Amino acid sequence: MIVMDIVNNHLKTRLLKEAEEAEATIINGLKMLVYQGALSFEIWRGVKPPIDVMLEALTESIEGK
Repeated sequence: MIVMDIVNNHLKTRLLKEAEEAEATIINGLKMLVYQGALSFEIWRGVKPPIDVMLEALTESIEGK
């Protein structure tokens, strides 16, 4: 079973916590946030941004690095 919560919060929501307890694969909404930002950047700037760099920066920011 796979459970995805599209809330762009790095903390596990109640839904994800319960899904994890039920041994489901969980997916939070952070990648969706990055892809939305990347698409907006591309629309406004006409340049495809490096999604991997964006995701890494977001992850490091959340982890406090």
